[in-house]
Amino acid sequence: MAALKLGAVVLAAGRSTRLKGGNKLLAAFGERSVVIAHVVDTVLASPVAGVHVVVAHERTGIVAALAGRPVAFVAAPGGCGIGVSIAAGIQALEAAAFDGALIVLGDMPFVDPCHLNRLIAAFTASGGTAICVPTHAGRRGNPWLWPRGCFPGLMQLSGDVGGRGLLSSVPCDVVEVAMGDDAVLRDIDTPA
Repeated sequence: MAALKLGAVVLAAGRSTRLKGGNKLLAAFGERSVVIAHVVDTVLASPVAGVHVVVAHERTGIVAALAGRPVAFVAAPGGCGIGVSIAAGIQALEAAAFDGALIVLGDMPFVDPCHLNRLIAAFTASGGTAICVPTHAGRRGNPWLWPRGCFPGLMQLSGDVGGRGLLSSVPCDVVEVAMGDDAVLRDIDTPA
């Protein structure tokens, strides 16, 4: 079987309303990085062929934080809601003929390349036809890897509803991929 061409959509358009005092994606993470740069570096370390970062709120700061990285920026029209962001990112990937899309939340810096590689291995084993979802302790987390057959539905998302709402209407199997730690469940929403 030929290698599958995978793209990634990193969602970085949110307003960080739950984290008081600034954009969580621009918060320091580690010694020399900010959250969004760490997340994008993790995605770039995986075998994806293209990374599209969806921006809106504080676009200038996000673009500056990612300077020098081989990513494309996609504007979220209206800048409101995860559904709008996903649709914009998938539309950008659609033109490049990817077999699947890894949809990554910009505020999950604890996910590492090993988590992504496990999802990609499961996706490849499915022949590129299954939705691959990471789990830990029986709970579904993020990111999700979607097959090209789901792109039309993802491009129709709107508002603040993500891809989970499509599960009952897409003709794809869902493969749960067990992870050994809770990184796929952890995001940054509070100062703690």
